[in-house]
Amino acid sequence: MCPQSSRRFVLMLALAALPLAAFGQTQVDHPVPYVSGGVGLDEREALLQEAKQEGYNLKVVAAVSGGAYLADVRVSIADGQGKQVLEAAMDGPWLFAKLAPGRYTVTASDGQQSQKRTVNVPATGTREVIFRWTRGPEADLPREPQSQP
Repeated sequence: MCPQSSRRFVLMLALAALPLAAFGQTQVDHPVPYVSGGVGLDEREALLQEAKQEGYNLKVVAAVSGGAYLADVRVSIADGQGKQVLEAAMDGPWLFAKLAPGRYTVTASDGQQSQKRTVNVPATGTREVIFRWTRGPEADLPREPQSQP
């Protein structure tokens, strides 16, 4: 390969990788392919396009009960036999994973509280799992004990 062709090839590779790198998303191919990010509208649009092109079939969303998105949520996915197939920290409010069709348990933790959902992942299409946490002054206040009648 001549030097000019080599430079063109490297440039084409760099441009092909630009959408994910430009938005600071994480993409991992082993053992379960996944991509995470979604901070800002442009990044979410790029993620949706990537997920559709690559055939990701599970979408995990992290948000507060008022609707605002969260990042830095830890996600763990276990298959139907309880074997952990993915553990990741979300770089934004969305995480897409490409799993074999089947039943999975998805656990998400914001560092204070963990939540768990069971989901059937399809062979085609995308299943969405949404995790919501309570935030704000009312979430940090101690609760008064309920009186017993």
